[in-house]
Amino acid sequence: MTHPDEKRLRGPGLPLGVVALVALAALVVFMGGLKFISQIFGPMFLAFSLVIAVRPMRLWLQDRKVPRWLASLTVALFLYAILLAIIGSMVVSVAQLVDTLPGYSGKFGVLYQQAQTWMSDLGLNETDIGQSVLNFMQPARVLSALTTILSGLSSAGSQLFVLVMVIAFLFIDSTVITGRRAELRASKSGLGAAFEDFTHRTSKYWVVNTVFGAIVAILDTVALMILGVPLAFTWGVFSFVTNYIPNVGFIIGLIPPALLGLLAGGPPTAIWVVVLYSVINFVAQAVIQPKITGDAVGLNTTVTFVSLIFWSAIVGPLGAILAVPLTLFFKAIFIDSDARSRWIGIAFDSRGKPNDLSGSEQPVTSDGRYSLRKTYGPGQEDDAAARRNRKRALKRAHGLTRRRAAEVSEAPSTGSTRS
Repeated sequence: MTHPDEKRLRGPGLPLGVVALVALAALVVFMGGLKFISQIFGPMFLAFSLVIAVRPMRLWLQDRKVPRWLASLTVALFLYAILLAIIGSMVVSVAQLVDTLPGYSGKFGVLYQQAQTWMSDLGLNETDIGQSVLNFMQPARVLSALTTILSGLSSAGSQLFVLVMVIAFLFIDSTVITGRRAELRASKSGLGAAFEDFTHRTSKYWVVNTVFGAIVAILDTVALMILGVPLAFTWGVFSFVTNYIPNVGFIIGLIPPALLGLLAGGPPTAIWVVVLYSVINFVAQAVIQPKITGDAVGLNTTVTFVSLIFWSAIVGPLGAILAVPLTLFFKAIFIDSDARSRWIGIAFDSRGKPNDLSGSEQPVTSDGRYSLRKTYGPGQEDDAAARRNRKRALKRAHGLTRRRAAEVSEAPSTGSTRS
């Protein structure tokens, strides 16, 4: 006899394949709707995720006795200042690019002819490598492509009004209306925990990528100035923006300065650009960043790359930058919010395990104050630091034991004293 609770957990009894097909069909319809409103949805979700990213800063200020309205205003102005600096830098970079690149069309033409001659010496012709490849390598096409890419990145500034207004209203709501997260966790504990996990990972993703992206961009700019590559500031800004594009952002940010270095200084300059870019990015993002922040988002490499292609097709150029936050959001809503579907997260997780929501509580210290270190640092205790602390404790204990043993051996025994 089947228990009533088991019948309830089994649901309608449809095969898993049928449920998957229905879910995929609904997903296609839903994503088609998002693509239709992508010009509105992209900036609105960007505003939503940015407000989430700086929310821990507002809570940190409130815990330090700063009034709620003043904390919200301070953080909002800080966010607006960062957005203004980024968009302004991109506008200046595009203007410099448009003014400077046409002057290199002659050099690029010579380089193009040299490439054709080199291929002819190797016994290759246009038919062997493809006419379309040679056509794309023509100077006018390459210069036009570079200008289009940077102009497309700065096109987000045309939607600045929507972005600014949505950010303002979200800050106002978060200041006036309180306790919504607690209500969500009380009524829908699974969804509340999943949303808390999403906000933590999104906050960490934006802040960590912004800080390390700015550091890498500054170092890249200095390196290009030392090498004498034209438009060093432009390529630094380009490197900073492409830092938000997962997996291929580094390559996209490297190609234009390396190409211009080839035109301005020849092959040695281009090689040095590639070497310095690679070293700077590897040290900052593969060595230093994981030690400080741990695994920021918990998505494996395949998922981040597929999400880049998928969200770029749905939302447009802004989708490349929002690929990771969008994937985290819909993963939290459709997968992590229900224990019965959480097993699907195995395909997404960088560890190959379902997402553990037990650590999705507010990151506070022992005295109850909000901790920015726990928010933007490693999600769990830093294992390496813990191991170092245990080793130090063991060494101290071992040294103390040895000192005590030495003191005992040096002290005269009672029997010897009596004699």
